[in-house]
Amino acid sequence: MKIPLFIERLLETELVGRLVRKILWIAKEFTRELAIRMTQVFELHPYVRKLNRGHLTGRARVLQRYFDLLTDSLDRMKDRPQFTVFIMDDGHPNFPWAEIEKSLELQVDRNFNVITGSILAVKNVGLLLEKSSADFVVFLGRHQRLLPQTLAEITRFSAMSPGMQIIYADEMCLENNTAFYKPAWSPMLFLASQYVGKSVFFSRKLITCEMMSDVTSELLVPNILLHLAFGLSIKVHHLPIVLSATRQKLGALPDVTTGQGWLEHIKNSNIPELSRFVGVYDESRASLCVSFANTIQPLVSIIIPSKNGFDLLEPCLKTLFERTTYQNFEIIIIDHDSTDQKVKDLYSLYLSKEAARFRTIEFKGTFNFAAMNNLGVASSRGEFVVLLNNDTEVICEMWLDHLLAFACR
Repeated sequence: MKIPLFIERLLETELVGRLVRKILWIAKEFTRELAIRMTQVFELHPYVRKLNRGHLTGRARVLQRYFDLLTDSLDRMKDRPQFTVFIMDDGHPNFPWAEIEKSLELQVDRNFNVITGSILAVKNVGLLLEKSSADFVVFLGRHQRLLPQTLAEITRFSAMSPGMQIIYADEMCLENNTAFYKPAWSPMLFLASQYVGKSVFFSRKLITCEMMSDVTSELLVPNILLHLAFGLSIKVHHLPIVLSATRQKLGALPDVTTGQGWLEHIKNSNIPELSRFVGVYDESRASLCVSFANTIQPLVSIIIPSKNGFDLLEPCLKTLFERTTYQNFEIIIIDHDSTDQKVKDLYSLYLSKEAARFRTIEFKGTFNFAAMNNLGVASSRGEFVVLLNNDTEVICEMWLDHLLAFACR
């Protein structure tokens, strides 16, 4: 079908172009705002429920429609999971009971019961959970809140993918009003940062008293995850939607005390899969640098293509030799016709100082980065190869240990 000429001319005008761009911008902004409002829905929802439908704003109408659809989908389900929400009282004088209870009152899915108990008597709660008939259990501390749609979305998710036993979702930070979109389950990332958070839904049948003994409220959920994901190899599932809120910093261990405590907890967990676990708390990044101890010491060949660039290459080689704790490595410089005398003197220095671990190979002809790397790999003696740029400096002394730990697993 041919577009009429006058429409073509109209589309080419600057006014229409600006109008189209404005419409697209409004649509984008509305989508962004809707996402933000969805994460704030536990505050907006009572307002939505009180007002008559005719007085609702556009966003509120969308939210109301969303809740109506959720309710309809729940009504059509025959076998809905039962939830147990365990509120962990850590003894804090300003424990926000009212705020937590409000978030539970607003749940679209009402198929849940609540257990309240002191974290000091968590073993008793473990006994209650073992006798419970609920399908899922979630633990709420004083920092955690559920959004009104949380239980309903978990119900829908579990219905679409039966057999899931551990579920976590994205989260919102109440302190700065930002959402934390979490990656899929990564065992090593979890050990390094506990990025999964505390609002995790566990199959009630998996919880035992032993998992809940001798732990603080901060470590209860991570400790259960350790035993289930590492000890029993239970699969962990991520639901990519914001379903909970927290007043804690997201995506990192909050301080050095907590980080070191988590490190010791992992080492003392008596989980066979974590017997070779090693880690160092990096205070500047508020995270653990985690790895596994190597039982073998393979030779590693570090290939570095280079041409001149003394100011880059000198600190690169210096930090490689002086800051790398793993010592069974060789460095192969693939040199592309360097003319800088300082670079040639640098080669001579390391050829005399580190004769067994340092060598250079000349690369002639037109510069070809891939061919230079291929030449280095073909000339290497190591079981493993590291391809490195000459502008790289070592920051973490165990960098090669960590890479090998993953490569050798």
